[in-house]
Amino acid sequence: MKVAKNIKLEQLKTHGFKYGAREKFIYKTKENGLEARIYVDLQPCHNKNNHLYIESDSHSIPDKIINKIYDLTKEGLIEKE
Repeated sequence: MKVAKNIKLEQLKTHGFKYGAREKFIYKTKENGLEARIYVDLQPCHNKNNHLYIESDSHSIPDKIINKIYDLTKEGLIEKE
């Protein structure tokens, strides 16, 4: 998944994204004591700085992250690559 071409990262702020450490625009959530994140890497050394990455403390993706991805896709903020 990636951020849609006509979308600015600032538009993701309305969905809980914030500027985080290490040049990342990040959304964090905690479910059942496990933290999960969706982020866009902003470092200029990466060619794919508009791609979304998902990290989770478990081997599965929490429902909150799946629902957030669904909402972002439905609103046209992210798209399939």
